[in-house]
Amino acid sequence: MRARTVSTALSRRTCETAEPASTGCGSAGWGVTEGHLPGGRNGRGHSDTRHICSFRSIFRSPARRRAVVPAVPHHPPTAPWPRARDGAARSEQRSPTLRQLRVTAVQAAPLPIGSPAEALDALEAQARPLVDADVEHQLLVFPEMHLCGVGGLEGEARTAAFRDASEPLDGPLVTGLREVARRLGVWLLPGSLCERGEDGELFNTAVLLSPDGELVASYRKIFPWRPYEPFTPGDRFVVADLPGVGRVGLSICYDSWFPEVARHLAWAGAEVVLNVVQTTTPDRAQELVLARSTSIVNQVFTVSVNCAGPLGRGLSLVVDPEGEVLAETTDAEPGVLVVDLDLDHVTRVHEVGTAGTNRVWSQFLPDDAPLALPLYSGRIDPATWEPAASATVDGTRSRPTHLEEIQQ
Repeated sequence: MRARTVSTALSRRTCETAEPASTGCGSAGWGVTEGHLPGGRNGRGHSDTRHICSFRSIFRSPARRRAVVPAVPHHPPTAPWPRARDGAARSEQRSPTLRQLRVTAVQAAPLPIGSPAEALDALEAQARPLVDADVEHQLLVFPEMHLCGVGGLEGEARTAAFRDASEPLDGPLVTGLREVARRLGVWLLPGSLCERGEDGELFNTAVLLSPDGELVASYRKIFPWRPYEPFTPGDRFVVADLPGVGRVGLSICYDSWFPEVARHLAWAGAEVVLNVVQTTTPDRAQELVLARSTSIVNQVFTVSVNCAGPLGRGLSLVVDPEGEVLAETTDAEPGVLVVDLDLDHVTRVHEVGTAGTNRVWSQFLPDDAPLALPLYSGRIDPATWEPAASATVDGTRSRPTHLEEIQQ
């Protein structure tokens, strides 16, 4: 089944479904939704991670179905994972300057909590069929707590299971994840996991691994869903550079309800906000609105990946910097969204404005008076309001990022 094509003044987007190869995950395979943007570049390298800024000091409108194909489960077929609908045509369209990142968002049920070896084997079995060897700038994203499924446990039993599974970031789980990313040869965000801090605190932590198997970023969830989550809040926003592509920002689930998170990530130059989610409640409908509003008011791509049923509500989606839904799942069944993001689109939207009218990052002029923010005992300084430059293709920057000053 193929969706209708969406054409815009800046890009041509298509979505399609196809039969993937067996994932090694039992009898249920993935439903696949693909969103394609023309163009592409290859390149790979280490990431420059930035931890920024100590933090602690409605309704759902109808979805735009033009670019949406339901991602539904099916029995494992024998055909390989699909590539572009017209690979030859797409190769001819490639631009040598386009900063393109293929994001593969995996809506899946959490893997049972247990030994790191079993979790790593299961994750690699899920991920390997999704890797396209012809695409070097590829990022695989899994839901929150994907490696720490605790089934129906609640209360103290659930907390105890998390604590038993927790380990420091140099433990066997993250060490194994580094090897998985290296073997796959892709950027990997395996959801989040239970991190044990130096003083025994329990953190809900997302980790980003490079294609070379390096741990390039770790982010502790700033807003645990209290009183239901037993985690200690993190105190830093985190962005990371993907050399040759651009900059991404990390967030986890309930963080999306607090606009300060995405705002700081965007201000620090993030062009894609990656929000890994484990929402099991009906308010997932509101989170779909939040994903679009995050993109609109910050002019960034938003990738919101929820876990599948029976635990999660699904409804994962990818949104462009003007609020257009590029791809989404329509239910809680296992599914995969494959979208090629043109990160130069973020630059264009900053320059010409959303819908050609709204340049939200240009509303303060350097000589404007500072704006007090009593809620935060701080202020907006127009001299430093402009968002930090993201990495250019050659890894250089056009202006200082101010991140180092913030950390001092």
